[in-house]
Amino acid sequence: LLVRSRGAQLALLAACFLTVAVMARSWRAYLAMGLAALGCALLLLVVNPRFTALGMLDRDIVWEHTSTLVSQRPYVGYGVGESVFMDVYHNSNPPESRHHFHHPHMYGLHMLFCFGWPATLVQAGMWLMLAIRLARRFPHRRDVNGPVERMGVFALVVLIQVVGVFDCMP
Repeated sequence: LLVRSRGAQLALLAACFLTVAVMARSWRAYLAMGLAALGCALLLLVVNPRFTALGMLDRDIVWEHTSTLVSQRPYVGYGVGESVFMDVYHNSNPPESRHHFHHPHMYGLHMLFCFGWPATLVQAGMWLMLAIRLARRFPHRRDVNGPVERMGVFALVVLIQVVGVFDCMP
């Protein structure tokens, strides 16, 4: 999945560069990383030609219809699992699309579909608390022990959230 998905490829690239960026010590290091990021982005165009395809690939259709389904069960959701989503979505007379959707292709919307608003807000609060705790522990000095591990966790959080904007990890 990670190799094929554009969202995951971009998120992994962003997480890697974010991790290294925190450890950079000079403007030259930032410049070198910026050039490396640009080179990697261009390489992604070669490795995955789907990056050149424009459009949302009918994701706006699945987002809109899933939002309608969420509004029908806003407090308890429908449950977890790809089979649950496919059963509910495809048996609810969805708009016509070129694609057969297995999930809503948006992390937050997927959580709303599965759990409803109360549990999704609790989960969002937990992500926010994690982000705040990590931000407080960000390295203020350039030692080797500790900040690298914290930055790795932070980068993984960024990876999951960025992927969630474009795709949904079931």
